[in-house]
Amino acid sequence: MDKNTRICIIGGGPAGLSAGMYLEKKGYENYTILERNDRVGGKCWSPTYNGRRYEMGAIMGVPSYYAVHDVEEFCGITHDGPKLNRNYKNAQGQVIEPFEPKKNILKIPRLLKMKKQLKLFGELLETKYKGYDINGHRGVAEGRYDGFAVTPGREPVKGENPNLKDLALPFSEFCKKNGVELIQDIWIGPYTSFGYGYFDEIPAGYVVKYLDFQTTMNFVKINLWTWQNGTQFIWEQLNDHLKNHARLNSSIEKVERKDGKVYVTVNGAVEEYDKIIVTAPLHIPGTRTDGQKGMDEYFDVRDDERELFSKIDYERYDVLAVETKP
Repeated sequence: MDKNTRICIIGGGPAGLSAGMYLEKKGYENYTILERNDRVGGKCWSPTYNGRRYEMGAIMGVPSYYAVHDVEEFCGITHDGPKLNRNYKNAQGQVIEPFEPKKNILKIPRLLKMKKQLKLFGELLETKYKGYDINGHRGVAEGRYDGFAVTPGREPVKGENPNLKDLALPFSEFCKKNGVELIQDIWIGPYTSFGYGYFDEIPAGYVVKYLDFQTTMNFVKINLWTWQNGTQFIWEQLNDHLKNHARLNSSIEKVERKDGKVYVTVNGAVEEYDKIIVTAPLHIPGTRTDGQKGMDEYFDVRDDERELFSKIDYERYDVLAVETKP
């Protein structure tokens, strides 16, 4: 592709800004990032209140977030936030240690069994389900994998593995099928308690996409990254370091693909591009109070594309901040 190709990127969140960064690294500098809001960062939102930043979206990372580390290196920043701790509490609000054998004498047999199943689960993911964590997850439903390895180098990999079809099962059934039911006690903390869904409903593929084995082990060991000025700071820094900053308050009314070109109507004006990258929602059912629309509402979507987009199961994720008084 010609280095002067005009590329439009819709969305100034982590994906859109990262697309700009990787394009720059490859020598493609003729790109434009269009962001609907008056800020960058997407779901990484760290608003300031009384001189301090508070997390209203993503709150932390782990060492296996290699793409985030790419951004840190590009911007010359690091994860300089406070060290996080974690407590488990019972219904009475008392701190407990559910995975410590010495504190749970009666549960020692179960805990030992859980430890054994955890080891087995890690081995199964690397062997029986090889390819389960490939970035992109293309072909999983067909028993194959085609994407990028979860390694610092993100090497392209592909292969066939019929067992990957099991990832369509609800996570609870997936665990039962493989004799590792007890590992759900570990995965449920950073998954269900964070609002991502219930294991009897969510396909295993979605659970292990977010919480692959190495990421979960980082959570267990509390090997977590934070940023002093919030997760949004990462993307603010990236936007500042890009040669082409995101254009904020960009309202896209229409996108048309015609004669090998892409015509984007933004804030009432038509702009011409050669390629387009969409990092915003493809489909949003119903009407949102903030006015955000899915791609299928402003694109010249084909019938086959519309059918695919209609299969997206969209879940709202609301975050609420309250001020309390002593």
